[in-house]
Amino acid sequence: MLIVGMTGGIGSGKSTAAELFAKQGAPVIDADQIAHQLTGKASPATESIAKQLGEHWLDKHRALNRSYARQQIFTDPQLKARLEQILHPLILSRIQDWLAEQTFPYAIIVVPLLLEIPSFHALAQRSLLIDCPEALQIQRVAARSGLSTEEIQRIIASQMPAEDKRQLCSDIISNQGSVDTLRKAIETLHERYLLLGKA
Repeated sequence: MLIVGMTGGIGSGKSTAAELFAKQGAPVIDADQIAHQLTGKASPATESIAKQLGEHWLDKHRALNRSYARQQIFTDPQLKARLEQILHPLILSRIQDWLAEQTFPYAIIVVPLLLEIPSFHALAQRSLLIDCPEALQIQRVAARSGLSTEEIQRIIASQMPAEDKRQLCSDIISNQGSVDTLRKAIETLHERYLLLGKA
């Protein structure tokens, strides 16, 4: 089975691309969704976060205080690294277990930090970048999240530069047009991945 790692900056359209691959019949798993599940109320992961980083990282339900966590990790690289040390092994294990169950010719793993983290990058035989201009990233994220332009720019600045991602990825989709344009690009890649997965 071919394993494709999908990545892209915030607001690039990874979620939409993932949905379109799923509509083609491809199995898709999203690292961010796993992280969200792991950091729900009174989970082993949140208890570990409280123990290692402090009770103030949790809300009254003992779930991760997401707004506090976001503020901390985008202003303090050391705290970001400590949180990742707790969550990344758990996310990786979930993805590996899921991959072991798949029977389709290829599978998509959506990992925003695919290229930055060797253990995730090593899972994928090919890497797919969903790319778009920074101005469009800011516009999309502001429309859906209510974050300020400055907050969004800080998040973008904390991620690997887009040019570096372009140089490292096997496949690139420029997602600055319509959803229909994105769908056609994904249909083309779907056929290619089917052939590679069956080879």
